[in-house]
Amino acid sequence: MEDAERLLGKARAAAARGDGDAALAGVRGALAATPSAATPSAAAIQREAGLLLARLGRPEEARAVLDRAARQDPRDPAAAEGLARLDLDAGRIPSALAGFRRAAALAPQAAGPRIGFGRACLAAGQVPAAVDAFEAAARLAPVDPRPPHQLGLLYLEQGLLDTAVDQLGRAAALAPQAAELYADLGLAQQTAGALDAAAASYRAALARDERQPRALCGLGRLAELRRTPDEGLSVLRPVIEQGATDGGLLSQYGALLALAGRRAEAIALLEARLPELRATGDQMEVRFRLAALYDAADEPERAFAHAATANRLKGADFDPPAYRALIDRLLAAFGRAALERYPRAANRDERPLLVVGMPRSGTSLVEQILASHPAVVGAGELTELGLLALATGDGECDYPESVARLDAPALTRLADAYRARLDALAPGAERVVDKMWQNFEYLGFASLLLPGARVIWCRRDPADLGLSNYLLHFFGQGAPFAYDLDHIGRYTREHERAMKHWQSVLDLPLLEVCYEALVAEPEAQIRRLVDFAGLPWHPGCLRFHETERVVRTASANQVRRPLYASSVGRHRAYARWLGPLYEALEAD
Repeated sequence: MEDAERLLGKARAAAARGDGDAALAGVRGALAATPSAATPSAAAIQREAGLLLARLGRPEEARAVLDRAARQDPRDPAAAEGLARLDLDAGRIPSALAGFRRAAALAPQAAGPRIGFGRACLAAGQVPAAVDAFEAAARLAPVDPRPPHQLGLLYLEQGLLDTAVDQLGRAAALAPQAAELYADLGLAQQTAGALDAAAASYRAALARDERQPRALCGLGRLAELRRTPDEGLSVLRPVIEQGATDGGLLSQYGALLALAGRRAEAIALLEARLPELRATGDQMEVRFRLAALYDAADEPERAFAHAATANRLKGADFDPPAYRALIDRLLAAFGRAALERYPRAANRDERPLLVVGMPRSGTSLVEQILASHPAVVGAGELTELGLLALATGDGECDYPESVARLDAPALTRLADAYRARLDALAPGAERVVDKMWQNFEYLGFASLLLPGARVIWCRRDPADLGLSNYLLHFFGQGAPFAYDLDHIGRYTREHERAMKHWQSVLDLPLLEVCYEALVAEPEAQIRRLVDFAGLPWHPGCLRFHETERVVRTASANQVRRPLYASSVGRHRAYARWLGPLYEALEAD
């Protein structure tokens, strides 16, 4: 046993200095030197060896060893937690949930199993349970940075930006040498529009790790938003010249080169580095950037080739029949008769301007135009409406059917929560733009919750729309339909079906805005938008591209340019590859 412990110690030391081969040899030697008898000390060696194998990227070996450890000592929480983490990493979510529950039962005062359980809940789409798990972990280990880190990332994804910044700031304070925590804090601050604070956090990350990729990308993105590409290039250039193979860094560097008028140089660099990239995510990032660069260079064949490969690599999961069934449920739950029967919240707050539409339909443009009026604040893509709708369910009766159980006081309480968010974001504003495009799924609910709201529906040629979605990298899984041409077409049809329904049954004012009309006759359409918002005319809305505000979506660069018509009819240049999209759009 002494030899096994010594070899395992050498393996840990090798892993710490980055020598994976020596670490692997050491851990295998330790296992060979461990007696086969089921003793507590043998089980402990097996457990530590299994956990180290997992760190070394040997999941199958790790599982076999941890299984032996768990059989030898069924009450070892670390072995149970290690197996659960392997299940989570492999996408075996039900097994991971069960494993973390077992580990938590064996170690009721340990934070680790709760953190793991929370991560598994997120993977299962169980957001409230994840929050409960992370908060429980924080209570058990108030000086552990992991619970506030996980909570901060979760709140950031949900768009609860102030809370995300608070939690990530707490995590960074608890682990002041952890560069990645400062990088994540910077991202939250950047998303919240606190660009100077974000820059400071990114620099704090780089002071601890000069090659921290998310911090470098963050400073590059800030330079892109501020349209100071040379500043961003000077930050990223040293790591790029040292042979960086991080896809996000390379993509951001390419974006800055293009912004500086050096598109050909960007293409040459990324094409040269692409064969060096081994990780799927890195290849995907660079190929999406190359697709955008070739598209801007009017080289559709090369743009589409890179986009097609990148979309295959992304491989997001979308089920068209399941989504059609969801839209069926929405239309049934919010039919004309039901809407006439349902109560309404008591307060008729006229501030909300709900801008909906497919991604890339012009929602960011419309927000930018309206936010150029002094009485309007553009709040970006708020998640509150969707979260409040989903919160009406209880697992047995979920949204949208759950809305039928709400009375006027309950709706008023929910409305107050949404209004409190507007109060915090835009005190004193006459109108607040909520441009969460996906809110089209919640317009029936919105008509009950926000009876004073106005709805703006952004539309665009569906073929141009589909192409634009296909060429763009949507971070995370917020648009899982966007990585397959057939899926884009099917989703577009369901979106249109839902919106035509809302047009016929909602008692909220609803304005349809066509992107092509906006480009062709901007002043007339912009005046129409301002009038619909119930506001006096302001000429600044015509100069929307001059308005200084943070735009957090993929359209940030486009809305800082005067209106242009080059994207109208763009799908024709790609027509030979768009058959699946055309067929899906035309299907019965």
